[in-house]
Amino acid sequence: MLVAQPRENNVVSFGGEAEDYGVEDIAIVLEMLSTTLYPDKPKAVSREILCNALDAHVDAGRGHIPVDVIITDQQIEFRDYGLGIARQSIGPVFCTFAGSTKKAKENQIGGHGVGAKSPFSVTDHFTVITRHEGTLSTFSMYTTDKVPQHRYVGGRPCNDEGLSVIIPLKNPELGKTMRYHILRVAEDAAMKVRR
Repeated sequence: MLVAQPRENNVVSFGGEAEDYGVEDIAIVLEMLSTTLYPDKPKAVSREILCNALDAHVDAGRGHIPVDVIITDQQIEFRDYGLGIARQSIGPVFCTFAGSTKKAKENQIGGHGVGAKSPFSVTDHFTVITRHEGTLSTFSMYTTDKVPQHRYVGGRPCNDEGLSVIIPLKNPELGKTMRYHILRVAEDAAMKVRR
């Protein structure tokens, strides 16, 4: 006879070994996140990347400094002046779903480990430049067979800090749409944005 064991969280255990859930096909998870989670993709990317930039400023004690948003016909760049991200942490932040450096921080907007991946909903590749502890490191973020990957492109010494997310624009209409959403998100959240 198997006897149920009560637990603190009201879950009943019937013995045997517990087994973790897994993900068989990360490409399917990425597709679900980019199509279901973000019905208005340009708005979601604008919100997620701006909020991550704001969180970086708050974390660095630089909430008074505006986030730079530079839009050209070819790309949009979100540039924050936070502390940047260490080279070895780029993969966990940008390529690990539900992985977040903000989970234990109550003054942060995010924390679910999804927002940094949001550019994949409007493009299959983008660039991340991190300036952290005197080193600028550039990474290519891309999908191969719909699986997110990243590649270190190169680095050099630098004197500033922060992070840039550079998203190529497939067409001018996407740039106009994102510009509109950036202004709305910044206004709604009282963010300082320099464009």
